[in-house]
Amino acid sequence: MKRCEFFLLLLAALLLLFAALLPRPSQALPLSAQQEVQAAWQRAQRAGAYRFATEIVQTTHPAPALANVGRSSRQDTLHMEGQANLPDRTLLMTLWQDGGSVLNARDGVEVRIEGDHAYGRQLGGMWEEIPDFSGAFAPANDLMAYLAGAKNVRQETPDQDGEASLAPDYTLYRFDFDGPAFAVYLRDQMERYLAERGELPVGLTLESSALYNGVTGEGHVWIGSDGLPLRIAVHLQYPPQENGDQIEAEIRTDFSGFERQQQVASSARERIVAALHPSQRCGHR
Repeated sequence: MKRCEFFLLLLAALLLLFAALLPRPSQALPLSAQQEVQAAWQRAQRAGAYRFATEIVQTTHPAPALANVGRSSRQDTLHMEGQANLPDRTLLMTLWQDGGSVLNARDGVEVRIEGDHAYGRQLGGMWEEIPDFSGAFAPANDLMAYLAGAKNVRQETPDQDGEASLAPDYTLYRFDFDGPAFAVYLRDQMERYLAERGELPVGLTLESSALYNGVTGEGHVWIGSDGLPLRIAVHLQYPPQENGDQIEAEIRTDFSGFERQQQVASSARERIVAALHPSQRCGHR
């Protein structure tokens, strides 16, 4: 073997050894359950708009007092369907209470929420401003905002029989609800909203909601194979009222029609059609 060839082989061997000894770039670690849930919420926020169907069951337990002997708990049900637009902070929905039927639009009341103002009307009637009640079910006009209070998130085995109609493929997560963290999120969102409108003086900060500071509970979130939330269900227990009554609420919302999802599907269809030969396009003769 010639001397130059020997040195070339030796150099190649040294390079291979050197490469083997170099630290390899670390593999991307899988996201934790907490990160997966927050990432799904961020995707939904980037989508900008979505449709929702919400059911709220509120149970009021009378205070343990002599005056309430014989009183039983009262249950109120509210069902809502509509669309949320996150960039515009708007909600447009129809709601039915207790005996109202979603099959009959005339049983419902139309509600429009724009920022911190709410308007309602009977079907075909005139819009009238009403006190903003969206904080009770859609804090910050986002029905996914409850995820801001999600802590101790863990993956659960889904009940395929009970959730067969939800989606063919999804991941189920369970979480505990952190009232103080949720209250801070709502405060920060309101401060940002008021600052953008020039309605918050420089240096002034808002207090977090005393109501949500005392809320406890738990919840579940179903995330589809596309990484977007399919359903969020929370069970919340509110602090005792001034009269001692205890209120708890079950809030379940199904999500669909994410704007970005529809745009991606539409553009994909357009690319497929554009790629087809003219003789393959529908309607070509």
